[in-house]
Amino acid sequence: MPIVGTPGAPLMFTGTNGRALLSFFATLEKCFRAAGIQTGAEKVVLVPDYVQDRLREWVEGLGGYKKGDYEQLKTEIYSRFGNPQNQPRYRREDLFAVIEEQQAKPLKTVEELYLCAVHFEAIANPLLEAGKVTDVEVNRAYFRTLPLD
Repeated sequence: MPIVGTPGAPLMFTGTNGRALLSFFATLEKCFRAAGIQTGAEKVVLVPDYVQDRLREWVEGLGGYKKGDYEQLKTEIYSRFGNPQNQPRYRREDLFAVIEEQQAKPLKTVEELYLCAVHFEAIANPLLEAGKVTDVEVNRAYFRTLPLD
């Protein structure tokens, strides 16, 4: 198994962003396959090596860890930090961050305007579908991304 921080190793899970869990577990499982690690008991003892120190003891106290059941351990971790597949991809704050980002850099070409619109819509449309923002809010926000001069 690769050492944390080396190429191919999963990024250390810090517990600050539950959305990072999908990538964390995907990379960890890729490493397991490459190392020939197949049983749940072998996998669970390696998980604490890839989480931040403050989470290590917590992981080792989970039922899946104690039983050597990797799938249960994953489920327990997801239940604590939220399964990213069940979480919305974007938040209202992300939409407003795009506005601030665009206001800070002027648009000089039509291509830049197009890319700005695509980026904005990629965030706004899922929020609209989820009912997190209204059409009026999205329209106002979009016009705020455009340069005044």
